Amino acid sequence: MAYIVLSADNQPTLYQVPEEVALHLNKLARQFLNAIQNPKSPFLKNMTDSVTGQKHPILCYNEEDFVAWLNRKKQTRDEKIIAVAHAENYALPDEWRNYPHFNF
Repeated sequence: MAYIVLSADNQPTLYQVPEEVALHLNKLARQFLNAIQNPKSPFLKNMTDSVTGQKHPILCYNEEDFVAWLNRKKQTRDEKIIAVAHAENYALPDEWRNYPHFNF
């Protein structure tokens, strides 16, 4: 197992993941982003423009959605990805700086 740091413009979170996920974090994150852009995606929401009243589709997701996707993808039970710690004050702790990081 290895560690990665994920965030979505919010408090960074340290996750324990299979080594393969840490090695290919950017590739997996891009695969997730491509997968959720499907027109039937549960992450696609219609938002109404407050000025024009028109509806526009937008994607709503965060790092927890990515973790859930990874856990469903092909992980075995003993390789389940779990959150280990949250950074305080939204700052990345020095000891986490060498871990792979992705900000959604």
